[in-house]
Amino acid sequence: MNGEVSDHDMTDELGLYAVLTKLERSIQEYPTLLGAIAAAAKAHWVVTDSTCLVLSELTAKEIRDSISSVVEENAMVFVLPADMIDAHWTPMGSNRYGREFVKQAFIASEQLRNSNRRPL
Repeated sequence: MNGEVSDHDMTDELGLYAVLTKLERSIQEYPTLLGAIAAAAKAHWVVTDSTCLVLSELTAKEIRDSISSVVEENAMVFVLPADMIDAHWTPMGSNRYGREFVKQAFIASEQLRNSNRRPL
């Protein structure tokens, strides 16, 4: 699952979310998990088996509910809007898709945040 991606025009009004999971079994034992993530996202990047970045028009709760529906009740699913944290990351080296995804996702998220601000 690591490195699986989907593409979308990142200029739409989308929020960027970090999705963190702690599952009871290995990720391969959840055949519908990636589908649930994709259903909630316009674009996503599976960074590791337990971490995914998601661009979505949905709320964090709606994304969490989509993912929670395909894992055990006691599995942990955290969905954090990127604009609630001061995000930083290490260089991504040869992962060209990851670099571009993060760059474009933060641009789209910033544009949405700026469009929602009231003028002074």
